[in-house]
Amino acid sequence: MRINQVRMLNFRNHADSVIDFSSPGLTVITGPNGAGKTSVLEAVHVLATGRSFRTTRETAMIRESSATSLPRAFLDCWAERSGRKIRIGMGLGEVSPKFLLNGAKRTHAREITGLLRCVIFSPDDLDLIKGGPSLRRDYLDTILVAVVPRLSALVQEWERVLKQRNALLRTAPAGARRVNLSALATWTDLLVEKGALLTAERMNLCEKLRPFFVEAVDALSGQSADLHYNPSWAPLDVDPQADILRGFLVKALEREQRAEFDRRLTLVGPHRDALDVSLQGRDARSCASQGEQRTLALGLRLGNLGLLEQACDEDPILLLDDVFSELDTSRRARLLSFLPKTQTLVTMTDDPNIAAPSSEFFTAFADAGLCKENVNDFKKGWGTVRIEGGKVIL
Repeated sequence: MRINQVRMLNFRNHADSVIDFSSPGLTVITGPNGAGKTSVLEAVHVLATGRSFRTTRETAMIRESSATSLPRAFLDCWAERSGRKIRIGMGLGEVSPKFLLNGAKRTHAREITGLLRCVIFSPDDLDLIKGGPSLRRDYLDTILVAVVPRLSALVQEWERVLKQRNALLRTAPAGARRVNLSALATWTDLLVEKGALLTAERMNLCEKLRPFFVEAVDALSGQSADLHYNPSWAPLDVDPQADILRGFLVKALEREQRAEFDRRLTLVGPHRDALDVSLQGRDARSCASQGEQRTLALGLRLGNLGLLEQACDEDPILLLDDVFSELDTSRRARLLSFLPKTQTLVTMTDDPNIAAPSSEFFTAFADAGLCKENVNDFKKGWGTVRIEGGKVIL
């Protein structure tokens, strides 16, 4: 899988930019801060997944312009998948049609999303380690849907059941237990069914992801990392089978029934579980340095990439946003040597400590065997794109 060209019309600070990706391997996107480099990766991510990794507001992605009466933007890309050329288009804001595939109108985002697969690493991914457990649960669920798209229905159904059960519990005054027990029992049964299935899928996914994550962190830092799914209502070593998990979930709900009535909230289920990340046998969230946490977050993304490569018939596209400025010289060199053969788009700021041809950074490039003497002398097959002020400078 590879993307050959992307067009951004009124997207972020790009009025009308077209970028050709001539390299099937690595393309380095350079430019000053605020030039619009990250927006290129965001555009690819939106076309692949239907959503941004930077915002939940569609209007935030639309360029402010007095030339148009309505806020609108459009993304378009030409790509190859399984030897077949495809063209994907998506409109943002007040625009119709919203979705295009090979020039034909499509009604739903699901008809085009998933045709491209990508994995993004951005500076905000530090929160995957530093942040609360909900971020790591969302990380797992995103991979679940990417690997097995039909599981999107399970994730959505679980969220619906949890929301409905919580709404029913909230109908009782605090401290009281006057609630429609028959209706609650119905939602509890659904909670057990969907919760056990989702937990089993997450646990099995974690075991498949774990070796890729461990390998990536070792390659980046030479340190030992680990990954475990911790169901808050079942033993750590529980067999990840839905039938077995149902029994533990039922018992846990029975134990917490009084507390749930008092707090008017569902206290047991996969929404309370944790994905535990450790480094050198210690909890990464509390014991790892910020540099180590950033390496672990990158390891999670590279682990995601490795799992997708194994599970899918096409290699996903790797998007790395300003990753090199966040790593020391040793980790930069290790990352460069570990980069997969899949198409990789990398943004890089014009920081003189990084971009100067004589800097240690490009010495690391050379040591990794990826370029010759300076940034302008890449080996054949590499590509570069320069962006300034939302415009592509060839």
